[in-house]
Amino acid sequence: QMEPNPSSKKQIKVTENLLMKATLAAIKKAGLEGLEASAIKTFSDMGEGSLLVALWDGGSLAVLWDGRTHVDVNLFTYVESISIGDLFGTEFLRSIPTYAIMLRDEQPRGTGKIVSYQRDLDDTDEPHWA
Repeated sequence: QMEPNPSSKKQIKVTENLLMKATLAAIKKAGLEGLEASAIKTFSDMGEGSLLVALWDGGSLAVLWDGRTHVDVNLFTYVESISIGDLFGTEFLRSIPTYAIMLRDEQPRGTGKIVSYQRDLDDTDEPHWA
């Protein structure tokens, strides 16, 4: 979740074009292989904001703007790497520098009541679902 940084004196007005620019720059910087600009679908005929959605072999991406000040980014990749999300978020915010990440959730993989990051397992341990 991204919103205006309370410490910023000047605010940038978010637009659909700015969101697309920020999204394309972040895709490139994060190295999301196989995700082309042509795969991004824009929906702006509902409510005041817009939704950018992309599905590709490496995952999915959704950027939701409420038309005012709130932006949600949902990035899913089959590669478990914190750096992909970090790079994406950092580059996205370069296009909207007066915004800040207010909340970030990470969802590890797993089944049932056991959910683990691969990085948390010993090299010799194999998850029970593998």
